[in-house]
Amino acid sequence: MGRIIINYFFLITVLSMCSCNFLNAETITLLFTSNINGKLESCNCSTEANGGLELLLPLVEKERERNPNLVIVDNGGTFLPDNSAKNKYVAAAMNLFKYDAINLDVPADNQVRELPLVSSVQSGAQTQKYISVKKSGVTIIILGVAADKQSAFETYLSGHFSVQKKSADLTVLLSQLSKKENIEIAKKFPWIDIIVSSESEYQNSFTVGQTHFVSAGKDAQFLGKMVFSIEKGTVNLISQKMIPADSFMASKKLKGLMLEYYKELRGQEKQKDTRLSRDIIYVFSNSNCAYCHKLRTKKIPQVLAAHNKHYEVVFYPLEEPDNYKTYMKIMGNKLDLPALYFNGLLLAGKTEIERQLDHIMREDAK
Repeated sequence: MGRIIINYFFLITVLSMCSCNFLNAETITLLFTSNINGKLESCNCSTEANGGLELLLPLVEKERERNPNLVIVDNGGTFLPDNSAKNKYVAAAMNLFKYDAINLDVPADNQVRELPLVSSVQSGAQTQKYISVKKSGVTIIILGVAADKQSAFETYLSGHFSVQKKSADLTVLLSQLSKKENIEIAKKFPWIDIIVSSESEYQNSFTVGQTHFVSAGKDAQFLGKMVFSIEKGTVNLISQKMIPADSFMASKKLKGLMLEYYKELRGQEKQKDTRLSRDIIYVFSNSNCAYCHKLRTKKIPQVLAAHNKHYEVVFYPLEEPDNYKTYMKIMGNKLDLPALYFNGLLLAGKTEIERQLDHIMREDAK
């Protein structure tokens, strides 16, 4: 009987210790995006997954409600290096996400400098070498590296950062390096817990040693999510998944931003001296554009007939050099294809054409 009582109290003591250790562990939720490429608006394209910041924002807001210890990062490829007009609106949209860190892989302009930009090897007044985030006593340190900067980044990790890394409970690297370079980094610096890469093969997450490699694909098609428990320097992965962008309805908050962007873009186009006829709808596309057949035979004729408009429709395949020069002269920047240009107005991409063409013709007929 005495042995049973002793064993009983021993069991209670062990369970209590385990319970205390479990309660002392903190749970951290990491959300990540990859290679957004300036994608504001969703695209209902049959050939690719739907995506866009307007679809991702409701997902992030929902996760933030559920997870108080949430950190959200972007690995770069966010902004378009030759389109400062659009970057202004992408930056405004990214602000709504309340990112903790965004890897800066292109030179910053005034539109993006208010964001939490991280670049461990590029100097700049608006960028930080690393970003430290604290959640319930847990320190998460976030690093960033652009393409072709492996050597400089390794020098930084071995030198200036060697002291700071000791304070981190969780270290995240936002990387635009190649897969091979990222693996080399993980082998040389095994204390990096997570590398958010630019790999388009987002399904193929893997580990090298204790380092987790993940990606959220491209064009804001997915939101990556990882949940960790962290206790006394030990990091344990609890769960990991990719959430499709179209899991929720589009954000109403971003609609106004997108309308402002399209209005500004069309205002710029009206001021250009393109010397193209105002009685022609110019359709710029690649020769393998399946949607263009629908444009030619159904969409454009139906809209013109509905509003008693008379335009000649001319297709410009961009494989021909002269057509490409005309396209660049009108657009100024490479935009989504196919693109329509008529009467000083521009519609770029299937989604915008489907949503705006009828409305513009109706307004023009008044």
